[in-house]
Amino acid sequence: AFSDSDPATAAWAPVFQRRIPGAQGREHPVIPGAGHFLQEERGAALAAVVADTVNALPSAAPG
Repeated sequence: AFSDSDPATAAWAPVFQRRIPGAQGREHPVIPGAGHFLQEERGAALAAVVADTVNALPSAAPG
């Protein structure tokens, strides 16, 4: 997730999507109302994005 008010990280979003394995083809949410310290300024919103992302992953349990 990225903040809508952090010019330092906003420019890196496309780079992360190209270079980090598994990042391509995934949604990269933008959380409004936070700056550079997203986890401190909008921690609950970031936690929700992380939880949604983890819950959307396919199960690793043998089927």
